[in-house]
Amino acid sequence: MIREAAAAPESAEPPVDPALAACWAEHIDHANASVMLLRQQPGHVLQRLGVAMAAAGRPRAAAAA
Repeated sequence: MIREAAAAPESAEPPVDPALAACWAEHIDHANASVMLLRQQPGHVLQRLGVAMAAAGRPRAAAAA
């Protein structure tokens, strides 16, 4: 769903902002690599993923405050 939203044409009404979806997809890919390639603990990786995705969803002004 996230990748579909990131690739949605401009005329479509995506369920998530395409830029945010692309950012989330990047975080998910990084988390997957952390578990699969670096053999990090999945629980720790998921916790960091949740924090990163939440931070990406905040407006920039609120994140800086």
